Amino acid sequence: MPAAVLATLFITVGVLGSADHIPAGEGGREIDSVAITLGLTAAWALLLRWVQPYLMVAVSCLAVATYAYLGYPGGPAYLPGPLAVLTFGLVRPRRELYAVAAAYLLLMSGATVLAGDWDDYSAFIGFLGWTGAAVLVAELLRVRRERAAAHRETQRRQQQQTLVEQQLGLARDLHDSVAHALTAINVQASIAERMARRDPDAAVTAAAAIRETSRSSLLDLTEIVKSLRATDDTPTTPDRGLGDIDALVEQARGGGLRVEVDRLGARTPVGPEAGTAAYRLVQEALTNATRYAPGSRVRVGIDQREGLVVSVRDDGGDPQRADEKVQGSGHGLLGMRERVVASGGTLHHGPAQPQGFEVVGRWTSP
Repeated sequence: MPAAVLATLFITVGVLGSADHIPAGEGGREIDSVAITLGLTAAWALLLRWVQPYLMVAVSCLAVATYAYLGYPGGPAYLPGPLAVLTFGLVRPRRELYAVAAAYLLLMSGATVLAGDWDDYSAFIGFLGWTGAAVLVAELLRVRRERAAAHRETQRRQQQQTLVEQQLGLARDLHDSVAHALTAINVQASIAERMARRDPDAAVTAAAAIRETSRSSLLDLTEIVKSLRATDDTPTTPDRGLGDIDALVEQARGGGLRVEVDRLGARTPVGPEAGTAAYRLVQEALTNATRYAPGSRVRVGIDQREGLVVSVRDDGGDPQRADEKVQGSGHGLLGMRERVVASGGTLHHGPAQPQGFEVVGRWTSP
């Protein structure tokens, strides 16, 4: 049950029983039906907080002030005034709370003076204390509510950020796995089409490469779907690393690229994030070479002498195969940079001299 309803019921019981338990005031006026009516009006006006907070505080405070002006003795009928101020402060801005509290003090002070008790300093001190307590409690509850709301908003933003990061990760995974596979399949299908009559053996080889590429892509998709259905923090990225780059190179060679691999330094293990980012860098660079520079000569460098440096450079491709170029989405390099930076590395990419394109990823502590 809401606190306002409980307070209203409590004051109602007190007001109804006050006639038999509270003696007459200094002016000799005892609690009668008018006093009870004023007390009940002030109490039940508290329920207006959900629809008309200004009407609530006006009716309740005026009823209490009238009660004081008529010279009735103290009792439960005085409680709705401070409670109305407190309740008002919970639903309206701070500045309005201070204005209403000041107006209530002036109203009660004026009612006391008009009742002839202008020299009753204890009444003024009581009004000030009760009103101050109401404002203080309202402020404490407001601060608590604002902190709770800020905490919920922070949690919402964190959840939203986590969702965005998961979506970006999924987009990168799908792009890296599916786009690479489809590009390779497209190139290999073109080779099979051209060689079907001239060189059946080459066409069969291309068809076998298509089958292997599609199988690998399906495995990657299966891993991604499994991670999406998982209830724990299983990453969406398929498990790939430096050790899988050789398979990438063979697949690229099957697509018509002439790829050479240079390894420097000992093959020391690297962290899973850096290893996956390096693998995806090579995968995206080879995919781009297949798309934009078909028939090119590509050099892949893996240097582990100081940290990890992975580079991929093509020579621009075979001009006679320019018609085989495939239009890309433009998201690959962006996803590549996000992966490398997220794993603690840096990325550089741009035109190579005298021609071609180069991508270099560096990790100081892989």
